[in-house]
Amino acid sequence: MRIRGRCHPGPVVTVWRGCGGIALTISGLYYERVYLTAMLRRRSAITAVLDIPGPARVPYPEPPRGPRYGEEAWNAHMTLFDGIAMRNREISESWTHGLRSQGESATAKAEALKQEAVTTAAAAHTASNWLVLSVLLVSLSGLIT
Repeated sequence: MRIRGRCHPGPVVTVWRGCGGIALTISGLYYERVYLTAMLRRRSAITAVLDIPGPARVPYPEPPRGPRYGEEAWNAHMTLFDGIAMRNREISESWTHGLRSQGESATAKAEALKQEAVTTAAAAHTASNWLVLSVLLVSLSGLIT
């Protein structure tokens, strides 16, 4: 059995293939633009979700100075200072303990917002691709028949 030469597509089909590739590339760029726009719209919400404020500490008292400076004043200051230091340590430990659960829930909310942006962009990209492919198929069917 003898095999004939390779089958070469005609120039019109080659041009249409090139146009299809360019159209799908433009559709991909459209997807990128829609995705970035959707992410920009959600950026403030994502930032707000991920922004976890630090612990609110009690301010330390000023050390005694001037004519009030004496051993009794200094001892009273150190007693007050130690009490505030202990309270700040408790605040810091409770904040650190709650940080893990806050971080996990914040990350989950941020991921949900990002997923919304991906879903929006994917829907737009799918519609764009179907439009491009439909136009190409209709025009190719006109060439074939």
